[in-house]
Amino acid sequence: MLEDAYRFERFHPRHAEKVAHLQRGLWSPDPQLNRDYLRWKYFENPCDAPPLIRLAFHGDELVAMRGMYASQWEWDSSERALTLPVAGDTVIREDHWSRGLFRALTAHLLEDAAEAGHPAALSLSASPATALRSLRMGWKKVGPLPMLRRGGWRRAQSLFGALLPAPGVRIRDAVDVDTLAEALTALPARGLRHRRDPDFLSWRFRNPLFRYRFCQLREAPRAGALVVQRARAGGRQTIVAWQARDEAGERILLEGMLRRCGADSLGVLVGPLTRDRSSLLGRRGFTLEDRSGGSRRFEPALLVVGTGRPSAPGSPDLFDPACWDLQLLGSDGV
Repeated sequence: MLEDAYRFERFHPRHAEKVAHLQRGLWSPDPQLNRDYLRWKYFENPCDAPPLIRLAFHGDELVAMRGMYASQWEWDSSERALTLPVAGDTVIREDHWSRGLFRALTAHLLEDAAEAGHPAALSLSASPATALRSLRMGWKKVGPLPMLRRGGWRRAQSLFGALLPAPGVRIRDAVDVDTLAEALTALPARGLRHRRDPDFLSWRFRNPLFRYRFCQLREAPRAGALVVQRARAGGRQTIVAWQARDEAGERILLEGMLRRCGADSLGVLVGPLTRDRSSLLGRRGFTLEDRSGGSRRFEPALLVVGTGRPSAPGSPDLFDPACWDLQLLGSDGV
């Protein structure tokens, strides 16, 4: 039996060193950076819930991990919020693949989530293999998470390198989070969207694995903002937040950022798209990115699973695609 071959434990600070080394295949090759990321993501997280991390040991060796970090989603107004765990950070050492560890770790985590009072858990960044295994365990595909992308791969110009003029906007590597929070809530939510108050944003943009650039309207910085992230190790750039009070502001922000990016790749997660935003992205050369990993059955999607605990009265239906307003701001996936 699996329980005879492996020992499953909840994370304890004494495990941090082993986790940092196990995660060299996912987070970064640097154990110190991985320790920083673990602390930032799970233990400095301002969302009101304890972290959930399960580990699998074979003897004294850590061979697998899966976690659920806290997220908070607002609807109707910022006065109403729902805290939900988000699954991620799954690593299974290659010599222990295909032994049922994914299913066992996930089952333990869902028990922990139910015990903590969460009615459901989410997955926002599942790989093809993780998504297919999750669906077999009863997770539901609630809505697609397609990525549109423009430009090439690590070409000459880069938002984080040489810069071109960008009329109408200011682009910086630091930002006043109070101003940014006001800009990113310039319009009411179209459904459940991740909290974006100053405390959350201050934490979100301290992610040790990424660098950020903040684009704001030059004449009205509180009226709109666009934020791009890029891994510190290099790679593609992705818009993680994009909001303005009107379509003209959205266009100015996007065009300003595109001038700074030059020929480099820039992606944006497609949540519920308005016709005007879809047209704007299409005219600027954004096309659907293939993230299937070679699997014809895989489509990046928001996955949701119930834990058996009832939802609070008046809570939105988490299994209704129309209730979500998604951006990468609330996800650990890129």
